[in-house]
Amino acid sequence: MMQPTQTRDDNDIMVLNETWRPPLSRNVWRVNVLVVDDDPADAQLIARALRNNTDVREVFICNSPTKALLDLEAGRVQPTIILLDIRMPQIDGFQFLDSLRLIPAMADVPVVFLTTSALWQDVKQANGCAISGYIVKPNSYDELKARLDAVVAKVLSLYK
Repeated sequence: MMQPTQTRDDNDIMVLNETWRPPLSRNVWRVNVLVVDDDPADAQLIARALRNNTDVREVFICNSPTKALLDLEAGRVQPTIILLDIRMPQIDGFQFLDSLRLIPAMADVPVVFLTTSALWQDVKQANGCAISGYIVKPNSYDELKARLDAVVAKVLSLYK
């Protein structure tokens, strides 16, 4: 697997060059997105941006990372991609990712950190994880939508 490298965009937002794994199945025309974020307002804004994308079939929101892991393990939620916050109570995004990768059906699901954290230690730690990207939440809804649209397009390109 390629090692992601750190870059900065014009808005001084940390982004990792993404590492995407090929999917296990090629039967995807629209994506299901799981948003794991403890902030309900952020999660709703992310969901709104995703629901305005015609390539998104369903958006699942979970404000508890522990509940999200239980739902994933039980197969109640089957996302094509997971958008994951880092700073959450109970378990953080890194711990969530470690637990997620132990679920066989979720081993290759792309995960993008979507977080307010631009802390160097978080970016550095994420650099060593099996993630597909790291996006710092922008202040603008239009920028958030543009970034999420790019993520959805990238996921769909894996299935072509």
